[in-house]
Amino acid sequence: MLPPGSVVEGHPKATGWMTRQNFLSFLEHFIKYTKPTKDSPVLLLLDNHKSHVSLDAIKFCRQDYVTMLSLPPHCSHELQPLDKTVYGPFKTFCNQASDRWCHDATNRGKPMTIHTLPSIVNYRFTHAFNQKNILSGFKSTGIYPSDRNIIPEDRFLPSYTTDRPMLGSEVTATGIPPGTPPTSSSSSGTSTPRTLGTPTATAHAPSTSTETTAAEISSKAPEETSAKTGTEATTSSSTTPTTSVPEASAVLQKTSKPIVSPFALRPFGKAAPRKQTKRKAMSSAIYTSSPMKNQLEEQMAKKNKKSKTQSC
Repeated sequence: MLPPGSVVEGHPKATGWMTRQNFLSFLEHFIKYTKPTKDSPVLLLLDNHKSHVSLDAIKFCRQDYVTMLSLPPHCSHELQPLDKTVYGPFKTFCNQASDRWCHDATNRGKPMTIHTLPSIVNYRFTHAFNQKNILSGFKSTGIYPSDRNIIPEDRFLPSYTTDRPMLGSEVTATGIPPGTPPTSSSSSGTSTPRTLGTPTATAHAPSTSTETTAAEISSKAPEETSAKTGTEATTSSSTTPTTSVPEASAVLQKTSKPIVSPFALRPFGKAAPRKQTKRKAMSSAIYTSSPMKNQLEEQMAKKNKKSKTQSC
């Protein structure tokens, strides 16, 4: 059994996707229990699904003091509280219930159908959708309490190779899109582009030059002086060049070369930019704001005008 007051509604064609009409029913259910007022408005966070962007839903929320704010695209795995702390345990419980159903002797030889799902979902449903998990979801995403630094930078690294460039942008020969912050090179004084994950430490290769280094001079000098005696030793010591440590380090700096990073030789692969796309690029927006409402009204007016022209 679902918790008291729950409402179940689906697509009329049983596709599983939410429609604009389903979303309006959800908003009515949401306002019934949150009871927003002018002095105590409610913020509703949601993704960019097209069922959420309708003129009827925006008007309904505006008149009932609900502000709809959409999450940035492709970030729900880090910013949506349900994805962070609720759906994970819920999926685990559903898998456990499915295993129990399959190992049940009474279900031997029976296929699992859609009519079996209610009993599977009912298995510890309230254990996943409890107050503790829901509150920790808002905390882990930095929504409440507000924490803009809750997500570390390394969490964005996996999206580098699959992040497509914007239409009209160019990709450099090294595979790094323009606009990437440069990092200055201490050896040449020039700047080279880098991205997250690019090594920044500069190492020096051992010298391949045939010039004498400070270590070789210090090791050879005692041998030469000990092999010679008297005047020969005096002559050897007077003719042997003496090289100071600063001069030797200067020679090393001139003869050594910095190691080239493997990233510069073979950068990470990048997905090519999409040539054509039917869907309009979405971004985080306040759906209940006046600009969004006016934009939807203009789109509806153009759509109605076009339909009337085609019917005539």
